[in-house]
Amino acid sequence: MKITTFLKIIIPVAIMTLISLLAVGCQKVDTATNFKYIVEKNEITITGYKGNLKAIIIPDKIAGKNVTKIGDMAFKDYTLTSVTLPDTLTYIGLNAFEYCVPLTSINIPDSVKTIDNDAFNGCGLLTSITIPEGVTSINEDVFQNCDSLISITLPDSLTSIGYHSFGNCTSLTNVTIPAGVTSIANYAFGNCTSLTSVTIPDNVAITDGAFWGCNSLTTETRDKISQINPHAFDKNW
Repeated sequence: MKITTFLKIIIPVAIMTLISLLAVGCQKVDTATNFKYIVEKNEITITGYKGNLKAIIIPDKIAGKNVTKIGDMAFKDYTLTSVTLPDTLTYIGLNAFEYCVPLTSINIPDSVKTIDNDAFNGCGLLTSITIPEGVTSINEDVFQNCDSLISITLPDSLTSIGYHSFGNCTSLTNVTIPAGVTSIANYAFGNCTSLTSVTIPDNVAITDGAFWGCNSLTTETRDKISQINPHAFDKNW
């Protein structure tokens, strides 16, 4: 084979290989734990999992660096049943555990400050969740469609509850909103059909449909609310 012909073949292949490597960035696999990860600012972001276990423990360090983030969509659609998160974690990304339908148990460490949109959307077998102190906002759709969720514990640090954040949590029976919360967004608890009791602090703004479709709601403690949309507690659409 002539050198020029060889070069015509090998150079495009080499270029395509390089493009493929760049497309996945610096993603690596920790062979000891089978977690996929990237390194950002000398910290580890978990981006996925290549193992076969259904109950996983995410380590606090990989390659000597702290695991601080669960990346966007890192475990979306995985068939995990139990997840233990490390005390070094500060951030749970967009759609991180979305539609992990078999998931029945997960801890959220006190170190976590942000839980992003849709992080646990559709985790239909979760029964209880505790949000740690330091989290100030429940973002959009975070626990939407968690229809086995019976119990939620919200932190005193909380100031806002986002759009549809607990929408369609049809097993939830009672909610106590912390005193520091100043806003409850549209449909935050929409269609929580088993909700019978909610305690709402003073000086909170409740927007359109925040408790729409909560047809079992009989006890609403809501004195001195600063702003309430007339349709916030509508039973029907």
